[in-house]
Amino acid sequence: MSTILRVAFPGRVSASKYDPAKIEYAMEYTFLQNIYSPLIEYSVSGELVSAIAERFGWRGTNAVFQIRKGLKTIDGDTVNAYDAEASLKRLFVIGGNTHGDLKNLLCPGTRLKSLQSVCEGIAVENNGTDLVLKFKKKKTFLFPMLAAMDFVVIPRKAIDPATLKIKDYRNTTGPYFVSKDGADGNITLSVNPGHFHWSPKIPQKVIIIPSKKGDALWSVRMFSARKIDHITNKDSSDWAKINLAKEDTEASLHLTYPIYLHALVFTKKGMKRLSENERITIARRLKSLFLKNYLKRPGFEETKQVIPVFGEGGLSRKQLADIEKKSGGVDTGKPFVKGFICWNFFGASDLELKKEFPNGQFPWTGVIPDFVKDFREHGKEPDCYLFRGDTGFQEDIGFIYYYSGLDFFNIGEADKKRWLDKYISTRSKSERSGLLRAIHYKTLLDVKVVPVAVAPYSAVVRKPWRMSLSKFHANNPIWRIHR
Repeated sequence: MSTILRVAFPGRVSASKYDPAKIEYAMEYTFLQNIYSPLIEYSVSGELVSAIAERFGWRGTNAVFQIRKGLKTIDGDTVNAYDAEASLKRLFVIGGNTHGDLKNLLCPGTRLKSLQSVCEGIAVENNGTDLVLKFKKKKTFLFPMLAAMDFVVIPRKAIDPATLKIKDYRNTTGPYFVSKDGADGNITLSVNPGHFHWSPKIPQKVIIIPSKKGDALWSVRMFSARKIDHITNKDSSDWAKINLAKEDTEASLHLTYPIYLHALVFTKKGMKRLSENERITIARRLKSLFLKNYLKRPGFEETKQVIPVFGEGGLSRKQLADIEKKSGGVDTGKPFVKGFICWNFFGASDLELKKEFPNGQFPWTGVIPDFVKDFREHGKEPDCYLFRGDTGFQEDIGFIYYYSGLDFFNIGEADKKRWLDKYISTRSKSERSGLLRAIHYKTLLDVKVVPVAVAPYSAVVRKPWRMSLSKFHANNPIWRIHR
């Protein structure tokens, strides 16, 4: 019986391009969670549990993480609290990670220049057994934040002390290590039997096969041709995986709850040069086209919120009624403002878009346009784009930091920092929900974001492999696939 799993993957780069300090896309998050482990992690049922830290908790206002004994890399190097300390300092020196600003909580006002720099909020105790994070007050969000892949533990020996680049992807802290790398994304991962997630029932070798760019159904065809065994929930085939599982008796299907959000987001440029009624009209027509084509596909349903109605920060009935009333605003007719550009809108054919938007441009770039470099690389800054990403029912500080960094919520840069500071310092969960609900409401009422549809994330694996993936998160740890 084969213990090798062949995986279709959207990444087409070397393993050396994946870095916990620079996570921008979901595929990067997925790759990293298989080769590195954080101090703590989420269980399948959505609970925080031990990972590299066998025990964790508060000692007064200090968070203490007791590192597992006997945890080693594939070449036998012991993983300890000094590695965890170096990983955090590396993150703080590089700066700009996307799932939480821990540096300003631990060493505010201090500029770290190297791994030797002192951060007064980090200490190692008991000869490398315990990592201690020191605060003036307990931080409600600390443990959920540390479960994000930004905060994984990297062995100190794997970090170049001068450049802080990861120089060794063989000695890692996750269940898998890179045993063969390829510049085009053809990568082989092998299992580390010394890891706490190791089992003889999980794949012992993972062959990553990069999917074909621009061909959304490539992985489905490859599965049917028996050339791959697993299509991740980050694959562009989306709904086609659900149909595959209906037609192919060898395919086992996993579905999350409907947390895969599709929303139209107006950029700063679009907010400035398009009137509110123009934005309403554009959004109404694009949403109508999307729903006409996608509600026929399995799993898709219309949504009027970014956060589900039962989620933390979901809108009230009155707020939803206000937004519904606003969305019925005056139709501005055609044509729209000259040079209207909307990136990545795949919800309609070119012919349908041309009919509704004679002067519009709808380029496919494959990126979320939130960084200046993307505008330079892909042409003129768009007025809007179709966003695809996670939403959820549970409170998630990483989600909030990530969306804030995308210029998603309609709040200015100065107000954003004040809002985040207030949010993370508020101990009452109901009060935090109110803060999130308010910014959620404002963003939709201002027609900055128009929710379009939600769907489940889906993954398939070839039987007799089985998946024990979470329905609450869009994560795809290969070590939760087993026989």
